[in-house]
Amino acid sequence: MAGLGRVKEISGLGLRVRGLIRAANGLSVSSQSHSQSSSALEMETEAEKRMKRTQVLECKGERQANDIKIADGKKKSSEILESEAAMMDQVKRVRGVEAEANFAKAEESAMAKHIKSLIQVSKRICCFLWGLSIRTLLQSINPFLYLQLGM
Repeated sequence: MAGLGRVKEISGLGLRVRGLIRAANGLSVSSQSHSQSSSALEMETEAEKRMKRTQVLECKGERQANDIKIADGKKKSSEILESEAAMMDQVKRVRGVEAEANFAKAEESAMAKHIKSLIQVSKRICCFLWGLSIRTLLQSINPFLYLQLGM
């Protein structure tokens, strides 16, 4: 902002210099003495130099203002990119959590199927062992009855 204040100050000087140039041009050289005409020329030359300096400083001020605008634009762009990256990171985390949940469901389903099959096998084994124990019991009680039943 200091650059813009400086540009306004220089612009004010430029207006004063223009007024001096007009005043110097308004004087007629023929009606004045030689010393007055040379001082008027010196004033005009000095005024022209000031005008050129003013123009140069105005250009520098404009360039600085443009540089500030560009820097602000770059800053805003980087902020937007950072925000988008954070959002993408959140999306990735959510997708990861969803994938873990889906994997856990599949794992639970597989475990449930495995447990069901184990229960069925254990039921068969229990039935077989129960039948075996009854046969053994019958053989020990009455071996002849066992043979008659055809077991």
